[in-house]
This record gives sequence, C-alpha cells and structure tokens, in this order.
Amino acid sequence: MIKTTFFILKKLLFILSYVVILLYTFIFPTPVSWVVFYFFTLLFIFLWVTTLITWKDVQFEFSADKKHLSTGFLKLKTRFYFPIWVSNLDITIGNDKQSFSTRIPSLFKYRLVVPFEQLSFKRGKYDTLLLRTYGKDYLGVFTHRSKQRIPVDLTIYPKPLPFDTLYPLLQQLNTRLDLTLLSGHQSAQFRQLREHQAKDSLKDIDWKASFKKQSLMVKEYDKESDTAVTIVFLGYQTEYFEELLRLAYNLYLEISHSQAVKLRLIGNFEDVISLKETKDCFLTIQPALDSTEMDSILENEGVLPAQTILISPKNHTSLVKENPSAAFYSITEDTLNDFQIGGV
Repeated sequence: MIKTTFFILKKLLFILSYVVILLYTFIFPTPVSWVVFYFFTLLFIFLWVTTLITWKDVQFEFSADKKHLSTGFLKLKTRFYFPIWVSNLDITIGNDKQSFSTRIPSLFKYRLVVPFEQLSFKRGKYDTLLLRTYGKDYLGVFTHRSKQRIPVDLTIYPKPLPFDTLYPLLQQLNTRLDLTLLSGHQSAQFRQLREHQAKDSLKDIDWKASFKKQSLMVKEYDKESDTAVTIVFLGYQTEYFEELLRLAYNLYLEISHSQAVKLRLIGNFEDVISLKETKDCFLTIQPALDSTEMDSILENEGVLPAQTILISPKNHTSLVKENPSAAFYSITEDTLNDFQIGGV
C-alpha cells in the first residue's frame, strides 16, 4: 500500500513538473526554457517507449524429477528483436486459481529464459496458462503490464509417495488379498527344475541349483491366470479427498508393476457423478456432495471381483456381506493415520 501511494505521488510530481515547465516555456519563451522543455518532452517519450514490450514465440517447458520437485522454464522473445529497456521484470505464470512469480534482470535483452523452481501445480490437465509481465521505467513513472494466454500441454497427476511409506500397506495387501507384490515371481507357483534349453532366458537360470548339478538348470513355474486387482475409489466430499486419491493413484502404479489392475473411480466428472475406469480420470475427478448417488452407482455394479481394494472415507461393511467370497481390503481416512500417509 505504501509503495503504491509513493508511486502515485511520484507520477503526479513528474506530471506537475512537466506542466509547470510547459507553462513557463510558453509564458517566458527563452532559448533555455525551450531546451528544458524539449529535454523533458524527449525524456517523457523515451520513458514511455521503454515500457512498450510485446512478446512472441512464448514457450513453457515443464519437468518433474523422481522426488516430484517440478521445474519450469519460460522462454520469451520480444517482437522484432526489440531490446528491453526496463532493468527488471516481474514474471508470473499460472491460472485464475494459482500463480508463481519471479523477478529477473532484463536490461538490453531481447530473449529471456525464466526459471521457475519447485512449482506445485494442482492436479489436472492444462491446455493454457496465463502469463503476466510487469516492470517500471528508470524513474518509476510509467509501468509495463502485459497479460496473455500461452498454449501448454501439462498433465499433473497426484504426487508420488515414497516406497518406504507404501511398504507397510503393501505388506497388508499381500496378506489380506493373497498377492505377491513384494516377491520375485508374481502370480506363479513352482512346478519343476529342469535343464536349460536354448529358448530359455538367462534370467530364468537358477544359479545355485546349476552349481550343485554342474549344469545349467532352470526353475519352471505354473503361471496362474492373471487375476486383476480392482481398485475402487469413492470420491466423497472430505478434507482428505486429495490424500485418499493420491494413495489410490500410487497403489495403482505400484501394483501395475506386478499384475493387472482395474480401476473404478466414482466421483464428480464435469459436474456429473459417474464411474470412470481409465488412468487419465485421476486428472479430472473431483469430490462429489451427493454420497447417495455414488453409493447407488457402486451397488449397481453387482458382484465385485475377488480381489478388491476399496478406498473411501467411510467403511462399507454391507459390501462385504453382499460379496462373501470376495477378498476386500478397505482403506479409509483412518488408514492414512495408521500408515502415516496423510500430509506426506
């Protein structure tokens, strides 16, 4: 507030000074007064021109490392390669709900590469971002302001969870659902030990048995039918919605490494409560207020698969009674505290 008031007063003082010089020149037209008048006029025009900055070829590159620390690089180029006469520019990138800002030196440059570190865009898909640039001339009289939409292609999924955090929960899933998520051979049982053949892969060789037999030996497994694990997520309106969705997404990624996973995401999609079954729906699902309609959609699904992970803020004991042969594992808000997942 103080800076804004000071800027307004300085601008008024400059305008008042120019008006006084103009009146003095016309009332007392001497060579000196005309020189002063022309000097201030040229200075006035120069300061104004320095703030006329327009951009072209705007590009935004976004990347995230394994720790989900996101970095963005904004590339700006002035139109007609016109050099920037403003010493510093405030660059803001974002949308109507969130934005990220930084200040960079810009004097005499026509091309800028602006780094944005540790960006934290909210989950979703972004086609455009809002770019704002702001700067002042040397005397702080005139300001440069520009705002434009730039095209981008960003898909921000829920943040990854460290494996150390997921490990205790995966152990529980192994026990309760009879899975083999943490073992070397998934969905397979040992059948026999036989000699190595030309078609066999080197990774299938049992080196310990080969050493005893003095010949290359291979362990052969009877592969069971790939029974898919079904992850059901109920997107009720709750303060832990994002944490539960994050857990569902990370379980989907982790289990997918070892066996097939089917998704059933029930929630608000474009203001319609419905069921979706694709990974991209993690981007768009929103909490729904009408829990009755979501329960109805779940009940209409009928008999659930044998291996089901149900993620919901509340327990659904009725589903266990309706599906006595199914192996359920229910994840609720209490699970976040039990496994210290919330707020990670």
